[in-house]
Amino acid sequence: MMTIKTTILKLDDRAYGFAQDENGHAFTIPYSLPEEVVEIEKNKDHWHLKEIITSSSHRITPPCPYYKSCGGCVLQHMSSVAYADYKMRRLSQALERYGLKEVFIDPIVVLEPQLRRRAIFHALRTTTETLIGYYQLGSHHLVDITRCLLLRPDINNLIAPLKQLLQKILKSKEKADILVTSTKTGIDCLLKIKGNKNIELSCIEALKAFAYDNNLARLSFANDQEEWPIVTLATPQIQFGSYAVEASADGFLQTSAEADQLLTSLVLKESSTTHQRIADLFCGRGTFSLPLSALGKVDAYEMDGKALKALAQTAKSHHLPLQTYARNLFSDPLTPHQLEPYQTVVLNPPRQGAAAQSKMLALSKVAHIVMVSCNSDTFARDVALLQKGGYHLKKLSPVDQFLWSPHVEIVAHLAR
Repeated sequence: MMTIKTTILKLDDRAYGFAQDENGHAFTIPYSLPEEVVEIEKNKDHWHLKEIITSSSHRITPPCPYYKSCGGCVLQHMSSVAYADYKMRRLSQALERYGLKEVFIDPIVVLEPQLRRRAIFHALRTTTETLIGYYQLGSHHLVDITRCLLLRPDINNLIAPLKQLLQKILKSKEKADILVTSTKTGIDCLLKIKGNKNIELSCIEALKAFAYDNNLARLSFANDQEEWPIVTLATPQIQFGSYAVEASADGFLQTSAEADQLLTSLVLKESSTTHQRIADLFCGRGTFSLPLSALGKVDAYEMDGKALKALAQTAKSHHLPLQTYARNLFSDPLTPHQLEPYQTVVLNPPRQGAAAQSKMLALSKVAHIVMVSCNSDTFARDVALLQKGGYHLKKLSPVDQFLWSPHVEIVAHLAR
């Protein structure tokens, strides 16, 4: 294998170390830090960290036993001060790339570990045992785990029983994905088996026993063609403000209840005018729609039918001034004319952002826009589109709900 001695110059947007040789050839090396002198080796098309010759003063001992073998948490080796600085610089650099300079950014709020209420585990039955865990960085090698420092204890406590269950129902070399969500009524678990395997009666009995023994809210089974519930002991529910909404193991949620509360408080703070009409775009299950209904009439738009149905049921049962609309805002954004009734728009798109909707908002007369984004680059792009339409960035608050990763959540207030 080829080895090279080099110095790490900076961290890139994936939190990989960046280096260059004397000929200008670039290298990206995971698990390294700026100013470190390292020896790297090439394996196929990728460079890997072989040895740290001179360590950074910001390097700390990673708390997780699976660090560098599991594919997540690429920043566990960084001190808290340098970690926060990296996330802030990543955001400011994204803004600068789109010409948004001299923007004041609030200090980042970093959430604690052991709060995540969701996990997607991968499983493999070998000839001798069942492995459950995450894939190694850049590969399909499955790293078997007993716990994850990010996850709530109730999810971690389910890993060992899951291994015992899958040892019974999986055949040798068979794979599965397990989607787990911790809700206020218990864990919602979806077991997805690769292929078109029909579930046998003995497997159904084992799944039922597992659900009862571990006090799950719901356990469902799926193959590549269909999904069906095995047992429901309680309707899985997530709390948004004062209201409970039905959840699903494979539906979108913020990482934790604590993230919900913090992000909602920031959104409400920037939407504090009462007796108004509000549009919540990409509303999901109502993380913001439901609390916003205390400020005025809310129209909630979303393309996920299951999420929209759950939100509509909660709004109806509580007689809230909230109306839901099924709409693909990527291909069919609200037009300036359709935006006329709204004084405030809350915009919470997925990672790809909301370029089409931002262009329409830029042409509208909406007074206030509160944008929530999990992607610094698409956030900056969309804000630049809105600024061309006359909006000004009034407030920008980063929240680190993606601990030890390069990602950051952003809440921003724009106004005319």
